[in-house]
Amino acid sequence: MSEARDLPQSGFCERLQLTNHLDVAEWMFEPGMLFQSSATWWGDRGNRLRPHEGLDLCLFRTSTDRVASLLPGSLIPALYNGEVVRIIDDFLGRTIFVRHRQYGSAGRDLYTVYGHVEPRAALSAGVFVNGGEGIAHLATRGEGETGPPPHLHLTASWITREVDALQLGWKLMGRQKEVSLIDPLSLIGCRYALLHRQI
Repeated sequence: MSEARDLPQSGFCERLQLTNHLDVAEWMFEPGMLFQSSATWWGDRGNRLRPHEGLDLCLFRTSTDRVASLLPGSLIPALYNGEVVRIIDDFLGRTIFVRHRQYGSAGRDLYTVYGHVEPRAALSAGVFVNGGEGIAHLATRGEGETGPPPHLHLTASWITREVDALQLGWKLMGRQKEVSLIDPLSLIGCRYALLHRQI
């Protein structure tokens, strides 16, 4: 794992709220939604196969003290300027890998990864995006499917430049030799609280 002290706050939460007209007083996280958690936050609340590589954004408290959910179709912004380098399928939708070379050093680059989304039309590898630009919509869970409710999985990491774009995937995120994970909460600039309840 790596610190993010040299990286600027992205304003991601503010852009997510403004773009989707969300009334967010604070984001709510069950412990299993957090970076490096060993537990799941849905179903039987069992253990993950490996610590959580990122942060799951789903629940928020409104200004009227109501707990609400991020809805399928919500527009998801990029954290920083960067290049889309790969898009793959995941178990709730698709995952987008964006490389931010401007923050690279010592043979590695910053990547942000957006899981469980549907990329916007014409988004593909090689497309450059601006920080705050909508790159995808939150995917919906199919009728009758089990697993977690719709949510955004957000990962941030340093990845060595020896890694080819075709190697990018969830298995790679667990390999400490090539990948150094960053807690996304240190980058997205949001108010939050822990929530202990059943979803």
